Amino acid sequence: MPDIDLIPIPSYQPLQPYYWTYDNMPLEAINQREQIINNAVDANTEILRASIGSTGSLNVRLDQSLLPNGDLRAAKIDEALHNIGSHEDGSYDGVDYVRMTLSEREKLALIANEAKNVTLQVDLISEVVFFDNGPIIFENSSTISFTVNQPNRISADVTVGLQNAHRHFYQITPLSKNLTNDYINFITGLNVPYTQGSLRVYVNGTRLFSDISIYYAPPVPTRIWLENKFTETVDGLGFYFDNQIKADDVIRIDFDLPLD
Repeated sequence: MPDIDLIPIPSYQPLQPYYWTYDNMPLEAINQREQIINNAVDANTEILRASIGSTGSLNVRLDQSLLPNGDLRAAKIDEALHNIGSHEDGSYDGVDYVRMTLSEREKLALIANEAKNVTLQVDLISEVVFFDNGPIIFENSSTISFTVNQPNRISADVTVGLQNAHRHFYQITPLSKNLTNDYINFITGLNVPYTQGSLRVYVNGTRLFSDISIYYAPPVPTRIWLENKFTETVDGLGFYFDNQIKADDVIRIDFDLPLD
């Protein structure tokens, strides 16, 4: 309300003459006051009209968000995008906060305390290696290849290159070298050298070795046990004993041939 008292309403004074100018002074003051009041009311009315918006009246608009005691209506706050999905990551009172989806919360609830405290230990010949940080990579080698079957199955397959391909020969009866029957020098009977280190020699069912001499059983129990070992020939076609065997001893050999 404007301060209309700043325009006083004159009253007749005893010494004032009776004249129209003086007679109209009170009416002029009242007219000025009415103009001031009308201007103020028009300005306030325009403000109130603009505050109504599309609700029809200001009280209806205020009732949309305020309770009678002046508190905010919680439901209206939620409608005004107060839902957590409408927020962004940020800080409050010095603490950082992030949003989280329901699926993320359910996944987090399944994780036990210290669930990530996992260490992989590999024992090597000269040291022990621990892996406790970062991804661990399984690389293919010349003999091992890994296959991933989605979503979470890993298989290790043995791969053999052509350099490892070979044929196995078992229970082969060797031949006397040069057909001399000296019962010391023998050949495999094949013209292809066997793989070095693959030759296995058996006499009367006992396996002999190239690095140590051992006793082997005779073909008949009445004969004494003999000691022997063998040596592979350089050409890879045969071998020879340290000691001569008997004519009735049974010899069998196993060996591998490389596939070229």
